[in-house]
Amino acid sequence: PAMVPLGKLALFPGTLRHTNEVTVLLGENLFALRSASQAVGIAERRAEFVAAQVQSLEEEVRELGSELEKLGAMHTLGLDRGSEGGGGGGGDD
Repeated sequence: PAMVPLGKLALFPGTLRHTNEVTVLLGENLFALRSASQAVGIAERRAEFVAAQVQSLEEEVRELGSELEKLGAMHTLGLDRGSEGGGGGGGDD
Protein backbone atom coordinates (compact mmCIF):
# COMPACT_ATOMS: atom_id res chain seq x y z
CA PRO A 1 0.00 0.00 0.00
CA ALA A 2 1.06 3.57 -0.69
CA MET A 3 -0.39 7.04 -0.26
CA VAL A 4 -1.24 8.37 -3.73
CA PRO A 5 -1.41 12.15 -4.29
CA LEU A 6 -4.64 13.58 -5.65
CA GLY A 7 -3.95 17.21 -6.44
CA LYS A 8 -1.69 19.31 -4.23
CA LEU A 9 -3.40 18.75 -0.90
CA ALA A 10 -5.06 15.34 -0.84
CA LEU A 11 -3.65 11.82 -0.47
CA PHE A 12 -5.50 8.54 -0.54
CA PRO A 13 -4.41 4.95 0.01
CA GLY A 14 -3.64 2.93 -3.10
CA THR A 15 -1.51 0.14 -4.50
CA LEU A 16 1.12 0.18 -7.23
CA ARG A 17 0.47 -2.13 -10.17
CA HIS A 18 2.16 -2.50 -13.54
CA THR A 19 5.13 -0.43 -12.39
CA ASN A 20 7.18 -1.35 -15.47
CA GLU A 21 4.63 0.12 -17.92
CA VAL A 22 4.74 3.64 -19.28
CA THR A 23 2.57 5.49 -21.78
CA VAL A 24 4.53 6.59 -24.86
CA LEU A 25 3.45 9.21 -27.39
CA LEU A 26 3.68 7.64 -30.84
CA GLY A 27 2.60 10.80 -32.65
CA GLU A 28 -0.50 12.81 -33.51
CA ASN A 29 -2.14 12.20 -30.14
CA LEU A 30 -1.61 8.42 -30.42
CA PHE A 31 -0.32 6.71 -27.28
CA ALA A 32 0.73 3.14 -26.46
CA LEU A 33 1.61 1.26 -23.29
CA ARG A 34 5.22 0.05 -23.45
CA SER A 35 7.63 -1.52 -21.00
CA ALA A 36 10.28 0.73 -19.52
CA SER A 37 13.00 -0.87 -21.68
CA GLN A 38 10.92 -0.43 -24.85
CA ALA A 39 10.29 3.22 -23.91
CA VAL A 40 14.05 3.75 -23.45
CA GLY A 41 14.63 2.34 -26.96
CA ILE A 42 12.01 4.69 -28.42
CA ALA A 43 13.55 7.67 -26.63
CA GLU A 44 17.06 6.74 -27.84
CA ARG A 45 15.91 6.45 -31.46
CA ARG A 46 14.15 9.81 -31.22
CA ALA A 47 17.28 11.39 -29.72
CA GLU A 48 19.41 10.01 -32.57
CA PHE A 49 16.95 11.38 -35.12
CA VAL A 50 16.94 14.82 -33.51
CA ALA A 51 20.76 14.86 -33.25
CA ALA A 52 21.01 14.12 -36.99
CA GLN A 53 18.54 16.90 -37.75
CA VAL A 54 20.49 19.36 -35.57
CA GLN A 55 23.75 18.42 -37.29
CA SER A 56 22.17 18.92 -40.71
CA LEU A 57 20.75 22.30 -39.74
CA GLU A 58 24.06 23.44 -38.24
CA GLU A 59 25.79 22.59 -41.53
CA GLU A 60 23.13 24.55 -43.41
CA VAL A 61 23.68 27.55 -41.11
CA ARG A 62 27.44 27.38 -41.76
CA GLU A 63 26.84 27.27 -45.53
CA LEU A 64 24.44 30.21 -45.37
CA GLY A 65 26.93 32.17 -43.26
CA SER A 66 29.58 31.55 -45.89
CA GLU A 67 27.19 32.73 -48.62
CA LEU A 68 26.38 35.83 -46.58
CA GLU A 69 30.07 36.65 -46.24
CA LYS A 70 30.55 36.28 -50.01
CA LEU A 71 27.57 38.50 -50.75
CA GLY A 72 28.76 41.07 -48.23
CA ALA A 73 32.19 41.15 -49.88
CA MET A 74 30.59 41.52 -53.32
CA HIS A 75 28.39 44.34 -52.01
CA THR A 76 31.38 46.09 -50.48
CA LEU A 77 33.29 45.82 -53.77
CA GLY A 78 30.30 47.22 -55.62
CA LEU A 79 30.04 50.18 -53.25
CA ASP A 80 33.77 50.90 -53.53
CA ARG A 81 33.56 50.94 -57.32
CA GLY A 82 30.46 53.13 -57.26
CA SER A 83 32.03 55.71 -54.96
CA GLU A 84 35.08 56.04 -57.23
CA GLY A 85 32.85 56.80 -60.23
CA GLY A 86 31.23 59.76 -58.50
CA GLY A 87 27.78 59.51 -57.06
CA GLY A 88 27.62 55.72 -56.78
CA GLY A 89 24.16 54.61 -57.72
CA GLY A 90 22.19 57.83 -57.79
CA GLY A 91 18.45 57.51 -58.36
CA ASP A 92 17.07 57.02 -61.86
CA ASP A 93 13.52 57.48 -60.71
